[in-house]
Amino acid sequence: MGMKVGIVGLGLIGASLAKAIEENTEHTVYGFDIDEETMHRALEEHCIDGALEDYSQLDLLIVALFPNAAIELIRQRVGELK
Repeated sequence: MGMKVGIVGLGLIGASLAKAIEENTEHTVYGFDIDEETMHRALEEHCIDGALEDYSQLDLLIVALFPNAAIELIRQRVGELK
């Protein structure tokens, strides 16, 4: 049984990690990016299984953002994480 993995930021690093996890594990990968075209492409290319909407369901959260944005995200979502 695989984990539920969330990836925030689907640029070069985030999308590469998502694709590697998808191709090499049984984990379910959810992703989020503020750019709608990036989200569409990630779904179309099967880098992610779906959009990340519920942070409380995740077993692992990967934050692939610039440092200040990563800090802000964690501050906003810390109450939702396991």
